[in-house]
Amino acid sequence: ARVTHVILFSLEVGADGSVAAQDRFPDAATYAAARAATRRTGARLLVCFGGNGRTRGFGAVATSAALRRTFAANVRA
Repeated sequence: ARVTHVILFSLEVGADGSVAAQDRFPDAATYAAARAATRRTGARLLVCFGGNGRTRGFGAVATSAALRRTFAANVRA
């Protein structure tokens, strides 16, 4: 009841706007359980991109409007 945010760590931003390192994302059952728990308690479920040396593609995507659009579309998918 005291948790306000749950952060899933850490996917990577590919230099081409892709979502890399998806093998780090929880399996479907764990993700569904996390979503259900956060919805039940009102906590926010966040996905972290980068961090701990996992930011190689971030600069390229951040400085290109086209790559930001590609990245956003890939995150939504």
